[in-house]
Amino acid sequence: MITCTPYMVNSHRLLVTGRRVPYTAAVAKQADQGAKERYNRSTVILIAVVAGIIGLIVVLVWRQRR
Repeated sequence: MITCTPYMVNSHRLLVTGRRVPYTAAVAKQADQGAKERYNRSTVILIAVVAGIIGLIVVLVWRQRR
């Protein structure tokens, strides 16, 4: 981990602290569920963007031929 912002400048140190938490099956399941939800949301957004681009191309070609 690099804790200099900007890199290699010592006057801007970041203090990183943490606390260890127990890793149980419930925590693992919750993390997997969150990852699946983010993947599904990203997939829907990607499909919408591709459909929009294809729709725009179709409209532009249709107007060009008209």
